[in-house]
Amino acid sequence: MKCRRLLPCSRQAWFLSAAMLLLAQGALGPLIFGQAALGASDPLWAPTGESTASSVGDTVPGGDFELQTLNGERFRLSDLNGKVVLLFFGYTSCPDVCPVTLAQLKQVRALLGEASSRVAFVFVSVDPERDTAEILKTYLSHFDEGKHPAGTIGLVGTQPQLDRVLQTFHIAVQRVPNASKEAGGYSIDHSASLYVIAPEGKLVSIIPYGLPPEHIVGVVRGVMAEAEMPKLNQTQEESATDTVRMPEIDYEFEDLVGGRHRIADYHGEALVLNVWATWCEPCRRELPSLNRASRQLASERIHFVALNWGDEPESVAAFLLDHPVDFPVWLDTRSEQGSGKAGANAKGLLVKGLPVTLLLDRQGRLVATLTGPRQWDSQEMLALLRSLP
Repeated sequence: MKCRRLLPCSRQAWFLSAAMLLLAQGALGPLIFGQAALGASDPLWAPTGESTASSVGDTVPGGDFELQTLNGERFRLSDLNGKVVLLFFGYTSCPDVCPVTLAQLKQVRALLGEASSRVAFVFVSVDPERDTAEILKTYLSHFDEGKHPAGTIGLVGTQPQLDRVLQTFHIAVQRVPNASKEAGGYSIDHSASLYVIAPEGKLVSIIPYGLPPEHIVGVVRGVMAEAEMPKLNQTQEESATDTVRMPEIDYEFEDLVGGRHRIADYHGEALVLNVWATWCEPCRRELPSLNRASRQLASERIHFVALNWGDEPESVAAFLLDHPVDFPVWLDTRSEQGSGKAGANAKGLLVKGLPVTLLLDRQGRLVATLTGPRQWDSQEMLALLRSLP
C-alpha cells in the first residue's frame, strides 16, 4: 500500500497554489486565478479510484470550517484565531507520509520552544470510515508524548462535513482499492502539504512535503513576525505613524565583484529587498516573476535587490548563470558571532525564513515583511508595489 501524494503537493502545483495566495489577499479584495471556479458540486471524494484533483478557480484557498474534536465537541478553525495554525490532512492507516510529517511536527514544536504556545497543530482525518475519535486519539498520542490534545488537535467529521473542508482548501483525495484486508481494502491518496494559517485566520503559505523541520520553523516565525507588521492598505497618513524604520544598524553588503552597498543608498526610492538562498526551492520559483516585475517598474523609482542569505559567492555566481536576473544581487556573508555561519545581517533585519521580501518606502521605512513566494508580476502585486509611499 502506498500513500501517494496528489496535487497540490507536487513541487510545480504547490508553487502555483502558494504563489497565488498573495498574502495580501484580504487587503487587495477579490482576486481572480485561472478560469474555472471550484463549485459546490465539484467532486472531492473518489471511491472509484479516479483522480479528482481540484482546480484553483476564482476563489482563494482557505477559510473557516467546522468539524468535531476527539472529545466530541464542535470545532471551528476560527476558534484558533490569534495563533499560527499548521494544518495537515491525513489518516491513521497512512504508511509513510503521515507518520513522517507528524514526527517532523514534533521536532518543529521542540525547535520553537516557548514560541510553540503561539502555534496550533491540527490534524484532519480524511478517512471517516475507519478513523474513529478513539483511534485517532491513540494514533496522535504516539507523536505527542502523551500530551494530546494539548499537542496536536485531531479532528474528525462526517463525509459531507469533510467534503466541505476539502473544497474550502482546494484539496483532492482519492480512495485507491488494494488487496490488503488488514488495511480495510483501500488506501487514500491525499495532499501531503502543510497549510499555514496566520493569526487572523487566512491561509498564507503551503509547505510541500519533505522540507526539513528547520524550514517549517522559519516559515512559522516569519508569519509570527508578519502578523505584527502594519497592513499595506493603510492610508499614507496612517503609514506615517504606524510604519517602522529598519533596525538602526548600518549593514553593508557585497556584490559578486566586490562592490559594497547599503540599504540606505536607496533612500528616496522604494525598495523591494528579496531574501533568498540557492537551496530554497520557493525562492528559485519566484525569481522569474521578480525579474519581470523589476522590468515593468524600472521607470517608476521602485528598485529590486536580491539579498542572498549565507551561500558561498561561487555558488551564487554559478546559480545566476542558470537563473539570470536584471537587478542587483547582494551577499550576506557576515558570520554570526560564535557560530561561523554566514547570514547574520539578514537575521538582524528580522528575517526568520525563506523566501522573505522586505518592502521599504521612499523614506526608508519598512512597511511590510512578506513571507513566502509571490507572483510578483501579477496585476495585484504590481499595484501593491506602486502604492508604496
